[in-house]
Amino acid sequence: MTKTFSLVHLLLLVCSLHVLAMLLTWPAVLTITDEYSYVEAARGFAAGRLTSTIIDIDTFRRVATHPSNYPAGTSLVQALCIMVAGWRGVFAVSLLGFVAMIWGCWALLRALGRDPRWTLLLFVFPPLVVLSRTAMSDTVNAALVCGALAFFVRGREGPAWRWWLAGVLAGLILVFREASVLVVAPFFVGALVRRDPGVHRLVLGGLLGAGVRLISAQVLYHNPLFRHPGYGGFGLGNLVHNLPFYLVLTLVVVPFGLVALLRYRGWRWPELLAAALSYTLLHAAYFYGASEGGGPNAIVIGGRYLLPVIPLYIVAIAAAVEQLEARWDTPRSGYQRLLAHRQGLLGSAALLSVAVHPAMAVWSHTQEVHANSLCEYVPADARLVANTSVLAKAMLPVRCERARADFKSLPAGYLARWSRDSRPLFIAIATRTDSEAYMAATVEAKQWLATEVGAAHLRLVHEDLDIRQPLQIWQVTGPL
Repeated sequence: MTKTFSLVHLLLLVCSLHVLAMLLTWPAVLTITDEYSYVEAARGFAAGRLTSTIIDIDTFRRVATHPSNYPAGTSLVQALCIMVAGWRGVFAVSLLGFVAMIWGCWALLRALGRDPRWTLLLFVFPPLVVLSRTAMSDTVNAALVCGALAFFVRGREGPAWRWWLAGVLAGLILVFREASVLVVAPFFVGALVRRDPGVHRLVLGGLLGAGVRLISAQVLYHNPLFRHPGYGGFGLGNLVHNLPFYLVLTLVVVPFGLVALLRYRGWRWPELLAAALSYTLLHAAYFYGASEGGGPNAIVIGGRYLLPVIPLYIVAIAAAVEQLEARWDTPRSGYQRLLAHRQGLLGSAALLSVAVHPAMAVWSHTQEVHANSLCEYVPADARLVANTSVLAKAMLPVRCERARADFKSLPAGYLARWSRDSRPLFIAIATRTDSEAYMAATVEAKQWLATEVGAAHLRLVHEDLDIRQPLQIWQVTGPL
């Protein structure tokens, strides 16, 4: 009882420090390009619209658009936060998802009779802490998975409502991120095959939750089976390319997680292995360009896909350590002493993870500079052509709306026509060099600038060179 009581206090302390650190360094800009889609959709929902409006760069008329192709759940919850706290309230959704995932994992370990101290591993999984500061779906989606699994385990011998709730939470996963349902599906299928009493509650609850997804997709996209068009980049070649990265994630970032998983033979091990391995391999076979960035960026952007399944790796780690400890009479070796003091060690690492918040606030300075420069040096009545793959997250209309287009999407002849128009024409290019893919994209943008415009027709208006992603803004000075 004392061990569990002290752990609860430790978890409360670390979660409280994370919330406090977030409040003191509350984000003012977007740091991941995909956040733009979620936030713009949420702003539309908060205003009572199913669509958002943008300024057409050619006609300067307002046109309705669907800014997001993602499931509606994240933006719907963010819309509630916007109504309460303004647009920057969207970041509260991921913070709440972060806290809910921590306690969901703790509840899952306790329900399985495993040492709940291993929950502390979540704090040292970099993608979770970083994503808690973003306007993305990852933490809320992972929290739903944790909740569904915890109520599934506890519902076997508990009140009937627990399996109802497990089913509903599993179905609601589809409203946030479809692929994550793979983490809970093997357990539900296993319950059907084993003919567990009350399994109909899981099925009906799941159908109820999934119904929300079908209805929201029908209302938004006029197709109940609509899915994000990006869910097509899967292939064996991607698996070969990504496998070393995911081995590092599951063996180093999650210490010995894959080894523990493959050796796991505890509660419903066929289902647990099927869930963890199928989900991990699915994402290892997926190509996502943003994960091509180097170093910490790749760990966060690529590793975030594993958030829903990390609790299963932690269950396997807890089981493996228990098996090791059962073979030891007294803690004699250095490894044994380390394991004996795991709460202190993991707790210290969890406390240190709070430093991610001020570090991310400093890291996002680049996006802040981009946003401020575009607002200040590009007039409101101007047309703006940019490499939006880098700059989109700095162009949130709620800060300052500009009529803009990506340089690669311009139809032939448009740029020349605009250069002869009375409206000013500006071009902005940000240089990003943290991966080969981004370096190639930057080279392409600058080659386009030299070929389609040329230095003779450009006047440098502003440049920020002392930041991670240097930004240059030009005005086109004459007809092309």
